[in-house]
Amino acid sequence: MLKFYSANVRIANVNRAVDECLDIAFGEKIPADCRVIMVQAAVGHPLGKLSAALTSKLPNAAVLCNSCAGVIGKAGVGESMHDIAMVAVCGPESEVAYSSVDEIYGHNS
Repeated sequence: MLKFYSANVRIANVNRAVDECLDIAFGEKIPADCRVIMVQAAVGHPLGKLSAALTSKLPNAAVLCNSCAGVIGKAGVGESMHDIAMVAVCGPESEVAYSSVDEIYGHNS
């Protein structure tokens, strides 16, 4: 059975923001079967640094990041330059699938 975890924070330092999100979402222990981490980050966070920080802590999870103007999470709405929101999907590998498509724009979405 899949389990979902989430968190959102307003922290400028990427590594600290990732650590805080993981702590809020998982508490003491990150599940070993964490498969996918989806992150929405306000424009003040470089997506490459967020992805690298998450990949270093969750090497077996697919990390998906996108930028946005604001986030909504457990802690409420965040519209500062340094808000991030995270959703994690954990569970058996046979129950998780994801795909991606390049070149999505308003006119073809």
